[in-house]
Amino acid sequence: LCEQYDLDGRIDPDRLREHRARWEAEDFEIWAESLPDAATRSFALALAVLNGCPQEDIAQAARSLRGRLEDDGPYVRAPGPDGRLTRSKDLFEMPRRRLLRRLRAQEQDRPGGEPGSVLEYRDPDYARRVVLHAWTQYEIQGEILDWLDELVVHPAEQVRVYAAVSGLGVLAAASYGYVERRVLRPWARGENAWRRMAVAYALTVAGEDAWVREKAAELMNGWYADESPWGRATAARVLGLGLWPERAVEEIARLFKVVDATVAVAAGCALADLVAFEPDRAGSVLAMLRTRAGEHRSGRAAVLAFLIVAAQVVVETKELADVEQGARVPEWPTLLHLAHRRHELRDPFVRLWRAALHEPDFHDEAEQVVGNWAKLAERDSELREMFRLMVGAIADGDVRAGRVLRMCADSWIHPDRIVPLPLTAGIVHATLDAIDLERV
Repeated sequence: LCEQYDLDGRIDPDRLREHRARWEAEDFEIWAESLPDAATRSFALALAVLNGCPQEDIAQAARSLRGRLEDDGPYVRAPGPDGRLTRSKDLFEMPRRRLLRRLRAQEQDRPGGEPGSVLEYRDPDYARRVVLHAWTQYEIQGEILDWLDELVVHPAEQVRVYAAVSGLGVLAAASYGYVERRVLRPWARGENAWRRMAVAYALTVAGEDAWVREKAAELMNGWYADESPWGRATAARVLGLGLWPERAVEEIARLFKVVDATVAVAAGCALADLVAFEPDRAGSVLAMLRTRAGEHRSGRAAVLAFLIVAAQVVVETKELADVEQGARVPEWPTLLHLAHRRHELRDPFVRLWRAALHEPDFHDEAEQVVGNWAKLAERDSELREMFRLMVGAIADGDVRAGRVLRMCADSWIHPDRIVPLPLTAGIVHATLDAIDLERV
């Protein structure tokens, strides 16, 4: 400010912003290149990809990356004074507190009162900049992609998603052609569902760039028309993440004509993603599934997709302004809640449940979803009332579906059941008994 005023007699905001941006870039590069060794740089990159994850997962990822980057050539180790060989790596070299200070990072408590801590950069923009700095400034592209390949199949879902979004997605946006050839194409047509999911997440992030979005559309169209079920499954997951929202439901619906379980499951998961991100789309999703369920060729796949959406999509009750008495469980099934609140959703919702309870190939899956909803209803009186109304609507006019629901309720209070559900079973029996009496 003083320099500009002394030289020009005025302050130019645009020049100030340019100067600050240049200063921040130079400061970041000086800091990044001052990291002293492979251990620190590995932790910096692991923290960048898993920024906000538990410290144990970040530490594990950093050790894995360090093993890929350190020189593993042969060397001679001399024994110490006690006659034992010294370790090549000192695991107590730097405590976490000093490491975080050097990395301009911080430790935070885990959300929700869970014991433990998460690690994150103080400046949120550092995560992306560290990933790009490592990618562009050093000849370690192959090592980074191999390392991300390991992370996207990690047992923890949070690690898998972060690796796909903050790692692969950022790199695909910066170097699309290389990442496409090296990773996106082979993973999309591979057997591993987690790698296919990583491709979908990566394209969603990289697709924010208009040029990449156009190339990604061409790539996805190729998978969509592919005879391989794995390519079509990847295309479904990409559509479910909302990269092309205007065509998602229609394009996913066409995949139900493909007689393949892998494609059907991917389509169901894609629809679950759509409803989870935008609950208002539940109407178009249920209407489409209701239509497809009535068709001979796509009926079974549509029923399976409905059960996947019913099982996977939940709404946090603390975010529901219309919950008057206060929910007793943290999450409600989204489809049950929406069907209770929105009259236009009830008919396709009920008809899809009837189709699911009638479908012999998915009998166990349907009973499992109903049972999981019943467990939640057992602990929540308001949800139990929704469940009662659902049972009544399904069984009224469909004797066979009512019998299946009665068998489910019987199993919830069976003497051999470890955790019975007497309240939910009681309302189901009472509802079905009333319907039977009306029929008589």
